[in-house]
Amino acid sequence: EISSSTSTPIPHVQHVLDLSFLNSHAPRKHLLVKPGGRWFDQLSQNEPKVWDPAPPDTIQRLQDYAAKLLADDTALYRKQEKQKKSSQIVWLRTVLQSGTSTDKLAALTLVIQESPVHGLASLDNLIGMVTKKAQRMTLQTVDRLKELFLSDLLPEDRKLKTFSQHGHLSLDEISSGNKDTR
Repeated sequence: EISSSTSTPIPHVQHVLDLSFLNSHAPRKHLLVKPGGRWFDQLSQNEPKVWDPAPPDTIQRLQDYAAKLLADDTALYRKQEKQKKSSQIVWLRTVLQSGTSTDKLAALTLVIQESPVHGLASLDNLIGMVTKKAQRMTLQTVDRLKELFLSDLLPEDRKLKTFSQHGHLSLDEISSGNKDTR
């Protein structure tokens, strides 16, 4: 509540988020996050600058739902990629299974650049290539990771936010009621 000696108090607006959509999860036929481009360019620009924090149980329920959506979207992306017969896809599969470390480094980089959101497992694999044993390969991998983070994975104009640092209670307003945007 904001008040001053000369004005009447302005009531604080309490946002209530309808969480009924959490119970209506169904597998999708189309990707939610489109491959190509930078993942953060697909985020809504309508998020309010200031918002009320959501209760921890609401954040946890939304985070669990988001994890399901990500897992489903990643599985759908992989299914679509397996159906492709292009020479690049065949090369990537072969290299990732039996290529040299340098070739695997290049292949993992391509997979991550194609769709960072769907390539999180590849990013984990790339990070796992950093070991104390193979110093030369480790240096190459660290250089590649640095390049990936700076060019494709991190926005250059702002800091990343944790899941709980978003305006969850304003989700209906941000998405304008659109299920895919939400």
